[in-house]
Amino acid sequence: MKLSRMLFFVLVLFLLDQLIKSFFVTQGQMGSLIVYNQGISFSLLSQFPWRSILPFVLFLLIGFFLQKQSYGMALLIAGGLSNLADRLWRGGVVDFIDLKIIPVFNLADLLISMGCILTLIELIKQEIKE
Repeated sequence: MKLSRMLFFVLVLFLLDQLIKSFFVTQGQMGSLIVYNQGISFSLLSQFPWRSILPFVLFLLIGFFLQKQSYGMALLIAGGLSNLADRLWRGGVVDFIDLKIIPVFNLADLLISMGCILTLIELIKQEIKE
């Protein structure tokens, strides 16, 4: 994936997550359950809010080190940036999807989870080829 395409993909996903949160969730359009999460994806490490930025920084460093320009890395970066923007602008990550069987989450958490899975698959495929 070319860097320009990856950056465009990241921007579109980032804006989509922020628009959903801004226009639908804060307006009460997607239901009444809104959680301001201080942790990482799915409320993990919420008792240590300062640590919640570490996984995002770690994935950025891994991506930079591996020089991976892939859909998996784009998903990770978009989700991480969107949740980071929430922390800076809203004081916590806005979570609003409640499936009752896992902690409340948002689109950015899904992007991060899917990005981890895709990146691992991409790395395994690359190892198999070599």
